[in-house]
Amino acid sequence: MSNSNEHIEDFLKYYFELKNSPHYAVLLKGKWGVGKTWFLKEMMGNLYNSDYRVKTHLYVSLYGVASFEEIENEFFRQLHPVLSSKGMALVGKIGKGLLKTTLKIDLDGDGKSDASVVSQVPDINLPDYLRNTEGLILVFDDLERASMDLEGLLGYINYFVEHQGYKVIIIANEEELFDKEEKKEASYRRIKEKLIGKTFEIQPRLDLAINNFINEIENAATQKFFNNNIDLIKDYYLRSGYLNLRHLRQALMDFARLIEFVSSDIREREDVIEELLSIYLVLSFEIKSGKMSPVDIDKLEDLYFTELAHKGGGKEVEIDGFYIELKEKYPMFDPLDMLLEKSVWKDIFDKGLIDNEKVHESLRSSRYFHSENKPEWMQLWHFMYLRDSDFDSLLTIVKEQFRSKEYKELGEIRHVTGLFLELVDRSLLDMTKEEVFEIAKNNIDNLIMEGREIPHFDYVEIYDDTQTFGLEFRNRNDSKFIRLLEYMTEVSKKQISDNLPEIAKELLEDIKNDADSFYKKIYYTGSVIIYQKEPVLKYITPNDFVRAFIETEPYARRSIALGISSRYKKTPSIEVFLPELDWLREVVSLLENEIESRKGKVSEAQIRYLINAYFNPAITALDETNNSDAD
Repeated sequence: MSNSNEHIEDFLKYYFELKNSPHYAVLLKGKWGVGKTWFLKEMMGNLYNSDYRVKTHLYVSLYGVASFEEIENEFFRQLHPVLSSKGMALVGKIGKGLLKTTLKIDLDGDGKSDASVVSQVPDINLPDYLRNTEGLILVFDDLERASMDLEGLLGYINYFVEHQGYKVIIIANEEELFDKEEKKEASYRRIKEKLIGKTFEIQPRLDLAINNFINEIENAATQKFFNNNIDLIKDYYLRSGYLNLRHLRQALMDFARLIEFVSSDIREREDVIEELLSIYLVLSFEIKSGKMSPVDIDKLEDLYFTELAHKGGGKEVEIDGFYIELKEKYPMFDPLDMLLEKSVWKDIFDKGLIDNEKVHESLRSSRYFHSENKPEWMQLWHFMYLRDSDFDSLLTIVKEQFRSKEYKELGEIRHVTGLFLELVDRSLLDMTKEEVFEIAKNNIDNLIMEGREIPHFDYVEIYDDTQTFGLEFRNRNDSKFIRLLEYMTEVSKKQISDNLPEIAKELLEDIKNDADSFYKKIYYTGSVIIYQKEPVLKYITPNDFVRAFIETEPYARRSIALGISSRYKKTPSIEVFLPELDWLREVVSLLENEIESRKGKVSEAQIRYLINAYFNPAITALDETNNSDAD
């Protein structure tokens, strides 16, 4: 295992062991995530001191640091952990003064250490190992990320080197420092010549880093899997070109979490998990680097087909740069076969959300399991991985099933339609797209003739519904596919409209027997359920509603009234409920008649309160919507 940083290690050993002050600092440079900090901490960890209590170095990250005081507070914390603990009341009194005594800091430029603060506090008998800092090495990390003036900060560091004789290591991404200089934000080169005597560029120690990252994984089986696939991990890491060890570590840690959601029987299929890891590394490296975003995952398939169509037509077309680069770096990456649904990948990288059920369904529907008791259309969906003979036989079966109207679920009909539309585009199916649409339409019509209930479906509301059964709909942007979705919407709405009187009867029974159920059904939440998308209340006769309302328990009346009031919140969908306005007015009129007949009874006060608190505000909300629409 070669060590590309061995010459740096040799020099730093020499530097650390110098008897006299070198009067210059050493810069370790490299891009963010290349392993600069990790390299130095490994080096410092190997420094030998016979007294285990004596610190060999002080380390401070300058990330976000805005003042010298923050640096000094961190040095003090490391030098005097007991004195800087929350329980030590002396910290505020002695912190800065004791640090300046220990480090001989002279910020006034008078040639004397600024230790006057110490004389103002009680004497503290500190042991030698807390006062003696001879040979102490100061490490300043993340120089380019400091939130303070760079020239002033380098001058501060230079004082330790030039005037106090400390050995100093500076860690930085020098490219960013040069960028700041070009933007006139700092004069880096001029100060560097005075302060820094040696500059080294850290190279990633990939083999060592991967072994360390794998050892951090707690699950032994996952460790073994990673160890068995080190070559794959290295290959994708190098292909990415970013050489960012932090990104690699995070990718491995996050993937270890992902496979915890994979069922044990699938985890035993190492070929499946290997491909899942490959896809994960590609997406993780590109997203972490900022070359693509989680939203771009949705574009991959469309970009694939766009490129394919224009290549076939011999026309030049502008494709997103991230996609071209993705294909060049990872030729085995297939946007059409990503094992998990694109929505699952987006959730993982955008929200850190892993849906156990969707992960399982996606993997079970992948080509690795397509022959395990899967319907023929699902096996055909993976046609790019089928032998000619298997493709021909499956296509014959699915075509016959489609023509014979054997599909009983809308999801299946959509899948077969999208699949056949793509096969037509690829000249693999001897049908026209209009024929495919008509056969799909016949399948839906057959469901109605058989008296099957069509689930609530609205193409406009579920425009982002891109998959079911763990598989993406193929050719979902094809005009014939969209036309099918519009037809399904039309059929669904007609069936719902025809069923509204029966649905209203069910709601009336809820009023009588289960007020909470009534409340949950009609209370507006933005759901796509029928009760919240249709003016179903108008199909309950007002007399029947009032009779059931009056006869129910007093505590249940409030739930019913609250559900009605909440139904008409100010939302974009409130217009849907305008047909219920006249129904509400008649209900209130009948309830007021009930009040007249209950003079002097507690139920009079109860019903009057419910009218004023819930029913009248509901009428007002619908009235305002009705008037605004009229304007």
